[in-house]
Order: sequence, then structure tokens, then C-alpha cells
Amino acid sequence: MTTIFDAPEEFASTALAGFASIYNRYVRHVRGGVVRSAKVPQGKVAVVVGGGSGHYPAFAGYVGPGLADAAVAGDVFASPSTAAVARVCRQAHKGGGILLGFGNYAGDVLNFGVAAERLRAEGIDVRIVPVTDDVASAPADMHEKRRGIAGDLVVFKIAGAAAEAGLSLDEVERLSRHANANTVSFGVAFKGCTLPGAPHPLFTVPEGQMALG
Repeated sequence: MTTIFDAPEEFASTALAGFASIYNRYVRHVRGGVVRSAKVPQGKVAVVVGGGSGHYPAFAGYVGPGLADAAVAGDVFASPSTAAVARVCRQAHKGGGILLGFGNYAGDVLNFGVAAERLRAEGIDVRIVPVTDDVASAPADMHEKRRGIAGDLVVFKIAGAAAEAGLSLDEVERLSRHANANTVSFGVAFKGCTLPGAPHPLFTVPEGQMALG
């Protein structure tokens, strides 16, 4: 596969800056992420989503009216840092508290969790909703161990719509958790992706077959 990009180690940051430049009527670039460029009412709950880059349009593409107020992006397939999460959250906070949404992966759980603790120490009410829709990654009685994949978008959208409607942080969190508990996904792949700078795809699938889970 032929690709065009700058230095591989700068792929995520340059892609984020380029996205914000093209769609500046929707988002504003801040270090490590984007926030809504349109004026947001004071007192509104801020829905902040994020995770590793490479899952476009996630996560910057989810920022806008009725969806997320900000997004934090790590390197390709890597969680954003605690500092980046906290920094973007401060930019998005409008006094109504923050709901953090992300896929249920160890790095994201750790870094978003530590960032939430830092923000709470500053007096900001922060709630966390890790998305756990992937039925292939854990059985039903271990729902909290499932990964977050395509179901992210459903949960984020419901959270964003609730926040846009002016609901309280308690209600936004309740609806988000309800959506997460009732959303399931199952992944299939026909070929592996190739990371920037890598000579080969992460995995291959024989012609006429697909990988499940």
C-alpha cells in the first residue's frame, strides 16, 4: 500500500492540526486535542471523549453540536497522556461538570482516571464512563471487562445529546451508563492496517476469509 505522510512519529499530531485547520468552524486545536470552536453556554455539561489516534473519524470528528465538546487524541493506538486529558478538559469546562468517555482499555482507564482525580482536586466535578460494548472480549457476566469499539459512538452521541439539551451532570451520566449497558458490538476484519512508518500490516487475513472478534 502506498501512503503519503510526514515523519511517522508526528503522524497523530500533524493529522490533528490539519483536521482542526480544515474544520475550524467546528473545532479549535489545543495541544493534544480539539475543542468546539462555537460558543458554548455557561453551565453546560462538557462531554470530553478520547483515546488513541488511528480510528478516524474518532475522536476529533465527534466534536460538535449535540455530540462531544472536546476530544483528546493520543498517538496511534496509544492512550493520550494524563496531562493532555486534563489540559483539554480545562479548555472545555463551562461550569457544569465534565463527563469523560473513552473505550475500556487499560491505558485509557489509567490516564483518564488520573486526569479526573487532578481535575476533582481543582474543584471540577468529573464523571467517567468507559464504554464496554465488545462482546468478543469478555462474557456477559464480566461486562465491565469488555473493550469499547463501535459502541463508543452510540454512547458518546447519547451523552452529547443529553448535555446539549441542558440536562444535569447526574442525568448525562445516568443516560450514558444506560446506553453503554444496552449497546453491544462484534468486530470483523478483512485485513490488518499498516501503522505509519511500518513496512508491513499488523496482521494478514487470507483472501475470502475474515478475522472475528
